[in-house]
Amino acid sequence: MGAVTGKRCLVTGATGFMGRRLTALLLERGAAVRALVRSRERARAVLPAGGVELVEGDMTDRAAVERAADGMETVFHLATADPRSDPHFDATNVKGMETVVSVLEERGPRRIVYTGSSVALSAGRSRYGESKRREAGILTSSKLDYTVIIPSQVFGEGYDKNINRLLALIRRLPVVLVLGDGRYRLQPVYAGDVVEALLLAARSERAVGRSYFIAGPEAVSFNDLVDRAARAMGLRRRRVHVPLWLVKAPALLLEKVFAGAPVTAEKIERAVRDNTFDIEAARRDLGYRPTPLDEALARTVGERRPS
Repeated sequence: MGAVTGKRCLVTGATGFMGRRLTALLLERGAAVRALVRSRERARAVLPAGGVELVEGDMTDRAAVERAADGMETVFHLATADPRSDPHFDATNVKGMETVVSVLEERGPRRIVYTGSSVALSAGRSRYGESKRREAGILTSSKLDYTVIIPSQVFGEGYDKNINRLLALIRRLPVVLVLGDGRYRLQPVYAGDVVEALLLAARSERAVGRSYFIAGPEAVSFNDLVDRAARAMGLRRRRVHVPLWLVKAPALLLEKVFAGAPVTAEKIERAVRDNTFDIEAARRDLGYRPTPLDEALARTVGERRPS
């Protein structure tokens, strides 16, 4: 993508994993960046020193959103409430989007690029998935010039979720436990590709009013992912397959005993479904070109590869 010199961009969720990467890339491309943050102290610790204008506040705080959006040309809305730390995350996500949309419709800017969630589209949605579905619906029914970017399973240097958790297990353990037959397919995406897609969407007129899946260039079985990740680290790991019934039985019992059990039979079923995406629209409209899986894995694990 070309430079965005002179563009004034607001980023919500700037202190998160994707937000930090996006902020750094915007600055690198010559944009003037403002961030709406809950804590200036935390933001200063993780964002480029002196490069980002900080506005302290919450996305549900209308006055804070007005201050943050004033004079901006494009909004990147990445902020989302974390179910692990916010017991009212569903209300926060929905109220936050309502506030952002209301402010932008009344005062501008009209251009907004939003990161959605594939969980919102899955069968048997969780509370979090339902909150993201409602959040996206508020935006897509608005009068704003929106684009929705929906990433698959994100991985990359410095992350501690999704595929990165699998990579950590492969590094530490000689054996990798695999649910079921491991033939279910997934299509993980390198974090740098997601950030690039956000910028591509922001400058594309064809992307206005549309949603795009952003995933890796190939769908792979879980078995294949384990083997290729181990090779990227210069390791050999044995896969041990665990029958689904052996895992689901205790999960069903746990659900009956504990409300809000962290592991449920439904989550286990969801984990072994194919989770693949059609990225042709993003290729066509945005010029999206994802990083090959083996190259992305090598970048992610490179610093930890055994010598």
